Amino acid sequence: MIQIKNRYNGNVIKEVESLSTGNLSNSDLSYSDLSYSNLSYINLRGSNLRDSDLSNSNLNYSDLRGSDLSCVIGNGIEIKSLQIGTYMVSYHKDILSIGCQTHTLDKWINFTDEEIDAMDRDTALDWWKLNKDILVTLVKREIQ
Repeated sequence: MIQIKNRYNGNVIKEVESLSTGNLSNSDLSYSDLSYSNLSYINLRGSNLRDSDLSNSNLNYSDLRGSDLSCVIGNGIEIKSLQIGTYMVSYHKDILSIGCQTHTLDKWINFTDEEIDAMDRDTALDWWKLNKDILVTLVKREIQ
């Protein structure tokens, strides 16, 4: 039995027979420490991975569609993460998470100033105007 633990307090979040069983879809794995885990071919579709540590994990061929990647520490291959000033940024293919907001790249590009400002008043819009071009370029590079 493998225990997936909270990376902050060590409490057990979930117990699974094996991480190679292939299906953790729609699981709440928020705040989990999955660093150095072999998650290749695992179905994580729709899972809550918010604020989890995936550093040095093998995510080859994992299904991450619809997963919450907000504030995730990525593995640097399938999921990249960085801190830019106020916000933690994570991205996977055409999904971009900034702070607590996760959307497709197209949606981010097409948000109005009012929509961005409503995400975090007095902070988000200035930050987005400063970093939008850089982030769009980074994520588009991953899609190609």
